[in-house]
Amino acid sequence: MYGQLDAGRGDAVVFDAPTLQYYATHAGEGKVVTVGEVFRPENYGIVFPLGSTLRKDVDRALLTLNEQGKLAELRKKWFTAP
Repeated sequence: MYGQLDAGRGDAVVFDAPTLQYYATHAGEGKVVTVGEVFRPENYGIVFPLGSTLRKDVDRALLTLNEQGKLAELRKKWFTAP
């Protein structure tokens, strides 16, 4: 869809907000912008096989990153225009 947009074969796309924000601030920088509000906010999840020993470690790491403000920094770095 980005190729079609870049080639002028469309005026807009509707897709997953973080994906569009990343494109607009990286490969599409200076060519496209995101506009308007998110239609339907959704959260992401990480899936592990049942009984995975990784789940608790990843949960702990994500909670720590959130508490330290690092997740907000990562969102800003990768999904916000400079």
